[in-house]
Amino acid sequence: MTGQVPKYRLRSISFQQSNIGPLVFCNNKEPLNKPFVIISALYYSMTFHQIDIVKFNYAVMGFTDKQTFLKKMSLLPVVGTAGETFVSQLWMHQDLTEFEMDADTIHLNNLTVDVDYPIIHILERS
Repeated sequence: MTGQVPKYRLRSISFQQSNIGPLVFCNNKEPLNKPFVIISALYYSMTFHQIDIVKFNYAVMGFTDKQTFLKKMSLLPVVGTAGETFVSQLWMHQDLTEFEMDADTIHLNNLTVDVDYPIIHILERS
């Protein structure tokens, strides 16, 4: 993009259970419009919590390189040692194209729709 910053619209993505045998996972229920940026990943257990990045299966989402995937996901708040006190860096970027994904699916390992209630917020290019 030369000189023009793309416009995005906010969208919430819900999930459906897609287990195969003993493997527990869920995928997005609605189709994804590409390109998009994941800006929030939550699950519900008494209150909302951040989904740890290790729950995302980057290979199923079309990434062959974990480092590239982690860069695309770096706008999410941190889960882990920094806890949920680390704020997203989304506001610091005027142009989000380097964080855009062209995945057909958002694949979450070891989460169940009926217990964890995962929800992902994306910005999709309009």
